[in-house]
This record gives sequence, structure tokens and C-alpha cells, in this order.
Amino acid sequence: MPNAAQIRTCIITGKKILKTDLWRIVNIDNEVKLDINQIVQARGIYISKSLELLTTAITKHTIERRLRLKRSLTIQEINNILNDVKKTLSSNG
Repeated sequence: MPNAAQIRTCIITGKKILKTDLWRIVNIDNEVKLDINQIVQARGIYISKSLELLTTAITKHTIERRLRLKRSLTIQEINNILNDVKKTLSSNG
């Protein structure tokens, strides 16, 4: 049974899931990025590993609200997140 330190809540579904089954997005130095190794010391949010849920979070501005940004995500940030997600999906087979 996993301990509480390994479980996080998806910001879209509200389900409690193991960290390994979630993507972590962080705001570090006012730049929003995917934290692939989940080790960056910065405000972060968790999203279930689903492109559909990630797209929902982007289009409904959930990422900005949950990270407490006072601006919208830039096109460059969105592209970087999507590219990093695609890399992780392709490396996992």
C-alpha cells in the first residue's frame, strides 16, 4: 500500500493517484514547465497522464489558476509542455 507522500490529486479529475501516474507542472522563475523528474523546488500541480486532460487544463486556464499566475500561459510555454509530454510518452513506449 502506498504511503501518503506518494499520492497526489489530479487538478482536473480530483482523483488521488500515485505521483508516478501524474505529470507535474511547475512555475519556476515565472516560467511554466513540465517537471519530468518531479524534483524541482517550486509551486507545482499534478495532472493525470492523459493528453486529453492536459488539453482541458490548458484550454480552461486551470493551470494558470492553480499555479496562481497573474497571466496566461504563453504559446511557447504551451508548446514546451506539449513537446515534453510527447517525449515522455514516446520514451515510455
